[in-house]
Amino acid sequence: MYRPEIDGLRALAVLPVVLYHAGAPGFGGGFIGVDVFFVISGYLITRLIVNDLEARRFSLADFYARRCRRLLPALCVMLAFCVPAACMWLSGDDAVTFFRSLSWAAALSSNLLFWRLGGYFATSADLQPLLHTWSLSVEEHFYLLYPLVLVWLHRRSARLLGPALLLMTVLSLVAAHWTTPDKPQFSFMLLPTRLWELSFGGWLSLARPARWHGLRRRSMANQVLSCAGVGLLAVAFWRFNASTSHPGLATAVPVAGASLILAFARRGTWIQRVLSHPAPVMIGSISYSLYLWHQPLLAFARHRLVVPPTLPTLLLVCALATALAVATWRWVEQPCRRAHQLALHQWLLLAVVSMSVLMLIGVAGTRASLVRAEEEARRSEMPRLTDAVPRARCDGPGVDHAAHDAPCRLGPADTRLPTTAAVFGDSHSFALAPAFDALAIERGTRIVHQGLEGCPPLLNIDVREGVQTPGTCAAQSTRAFELVQRNRSIRHVFLVARWSLYVDRVTSISGKRRFVVFDPSASDGRQVDARLALHRALESTVAAYAALGVQVHIVEEVPTQRMDMHRLRYRLDRFTTAGSHERAQALELARMPRSEHEAEVRAARALMRAISRPAGVNIVDLTDMLCDVRQCPAYDGEHWLYWDSNHLSTTGALRVLPRLRILM
Repeated sequence: MYRPEIDGLRALAVLPVVLYHAGAPGFGGGFIGVDVFFVISGYLITRLIVNDLEARRFSLADFYARRCRRLLPALCVMLAFCVPAACMWLSGDDAVTFFRSLSWAAALSSNLLFWRLGGYFATSADLQPLLHTWSLSVEEHFYLLYPLVLVWLHRRSARLLGPALLLMTVLSLVAAHWTTPDKPQFSFMLLPTRLWELSFGGWLSLARPARWHGLRRRSMANQVLSCAGVGLLAVAFWRFNASTSHPGLATAVPVAGASLILAFARRGTWIQRVLSHPAPVMIGSISYSLYLWHQPLLAFARHRLVVPPTLPTLLLVCALATALAVATWRWVEQPCRRAHQLALHQWLLLAVVSMSVLMLIGVAGTRASLVRAEEEARRSEMPRLTDAVPRARCDGPGVDHAAHDAPCRLGPADTRLPTTAAVFGDSHSFALAPAFDALAIERGTRIVHQGLEGCPPLLNIDVREGVQTPGTCAAQSTRAFELVQRNRSIRHVFLVARWSLYVDRVTSISGKRRFVVFDPSASDGRQVDARLALHRALESTVAAYAALGVQVHIVEEVPTQRMDMHRLRYRLDRFTTAGSHERAQALELARMPRSEHEAEVRAARALMRAISRPAGVNIVDLTDMLCDVRQCPAYDGEHWLYWDSNHLSTTGALRVLPRLRILM
């Protein structure tokens, strides 16, 4: 039986998601709308399958064909629209990411791709046109496996269904709660830790004991419980944010809210009347298409507009997404749902062919975009970090130097010269390599560099949820220390990193903490306080190098800019003319206020200076070399000082050379 209030609940789920992605204030927890969709999906799909099983008319082929008719036509239209938009408006590097995600989205597995993205060089969430398809992939994986489980259980005993779904819910919730602190990307993106939301909705559709019937007959109880459900959703939408441990126990709040509405917003209740109003029902009817359209339109608007779009502009984009959603619902979704003239096997064949074509477009687009990205890099005066000249002499051309941890001697090519200094660090140390190379040439000595992206150059520490596998960062720091032990001519060690990244910065595409540092020697390896782990690692590292008679210099991180300079450079060249007001405005907005930089590094700076006082360590502050009294520019009128938002270009690195000269 059709329940219009469920469409109203869909509206209550999709609107916060759209407003959250548009950056509207007051919707910091808008992403929770996806969890509401999961509960609704589990509720409806379970009821559908069980009803068909009880009537002895369930067919897997029919189920999959109906899912194809329901989900794939609108998805294919949206994906096809994105292809020409990506070709017109994305830089080569961003187009590579887009076409990769297109292939994975067409394979209904984009959550697996986005699970692995989110490191130093990942496209940020608001610039990912297909990021939202991760949740569709989770649902598709659920639809693929879930009917098989229900059929198997039903054949043994229909009574097993409820307890089995409840057990599934508990086990998945425990897994989500356990993995979210350590593996937030895994927990956020994959089915095993999202299953409990879907299976609880399924259990809810089957759980009909006498006490529930008794509650449903009491109108006041229905009123109170359905209102409580809306209240719980409001709390989640308003109070949740990127720091919320999600999906863990906290996610039970919106799941419970949606469940209370599904169970108790019955005919005659206030909530049922509101949600059954034609306006929310209409929004709920187009909610799938609206969800499909809003993210790519917002992402492409941010790519196309040189000046970051304001909230009113983004809300206009959301209005356009709503119009496209209505059109898609009217002329794509509805006709395909009613198109029964095609046999089941024909629908499945059509789905496979359509998605295969999109996958091939994704593969071909990825290859073409890689070529375009290389061409853009060659034409640019701002070479990418991976093309850093000093490292290229060691690693060879075409190597991703930031992921290459072999030591490299900077300075003169004369191998007879002594190596008197070492530079260790994460990718920021690679960005500073031109400065150390120039310093070594001036001093007539050699400086060895060794680093690995996403790894702080500290002993007795490792990084979870970074870009390296567990244990890699700890092993890298150990090798760096052993290198100094073997080369007693080394008198200076420079430790370079984006230190705030390992203290408290949120960096993942799902808005969760990444690069969480911990002491691998701890019994449980699960320290909550990253600052304490970093403090101890700094102490032990400084002490170890001091015992070798080496002077330690800790280089503070450079200012992080408000925009990615590589993307900004592309937009300025592609969409503006020299001397235009839009160009000048974009360059002005790209400047990082010095006060914001100081606030951003305050916690990490306090840790370093607490270590330096007793240990005689030099803290190398580069702020004065890159900032004036008010701002930290990324472009000086002639040259770009950054190649992205936080890595210096070669020109930018040479700006700090005078500061390094004082130290050697």
